[in-house]
Amino acid sequence: MNRCRSQTATAGFSLVELAVVLVIIGLMLGGLLIPLGTQIESDKRKENAATLESIKDALIGFAIINQRLPCPDTNADGREDCPSVAPDGGPKGLPFADLGVSRNDAWGNPWLYAVTNAFTLLATPIDHTTVGNINVGTTNNGCANALLARNVPALVWSNGKTDNGGVLEGENTGVNNSCYIDADYRQVAPLFDDMLVWIPPGLLLNRMAAAGRLPSP
Repeated sequence: MNRCRSQTATAGFSLVELAVVLVIIGLMLGGLLIPLGTQIESDKRKENAATLESIKDALIGFAIINQRLPCPDTNADGREDCPSVAPDGGPKGLPFADLGVSRNDAWGNPWLYAVTNAFTLLATPIDHTTVGNINVGTTNNGCANALLARNVPALVWSNGKTDNGGVLEGENTGVNNSCYIDADYRQVAPLFDDMLVWIPPGLLLNRMAAAGRLPSP
């Protein structure tokens, strides 16, 4: 009888020890996964930023060849749909197939494209009088008092890992949008992980002029 009690107590103690070890391992793995997840997210954002820059270059190249920017893709086939009947500025599809760029961002979401229709007209090539109507700010209502850029011809962005994760990201979703927000990456309220790239008007006009594709003023 004493031997059975001794064996039962030993077995019970071993199970408790095992449970404690499993809890400790779980805590250790949890502590390791947080930095690993942060590193993965950082790598994706770097990849995404590089792709956005290549998309900007592709848009400028398209403008040099065609003397206009591409119309937005309105039926999700990757091709531009001209003439553009969508409101200026509001988020639409990027004609990725016409540009020869990827369909999706680093998180598997489609790129979004905002363009001033005056820069997409087939019958009226871009010239020195063509003016963009898209502005970029840094805070809520930032286009009124915290501008990063004004009169932008076109802009491309990614929703990042989250989609409309807070009030700042909500500024980038309006149908008739002429103001976009490019804020610091943040994981606390107000959340923001959108990634944007835009074509400054001076850069576009200078690149087209250098290629001999812009009429003299």
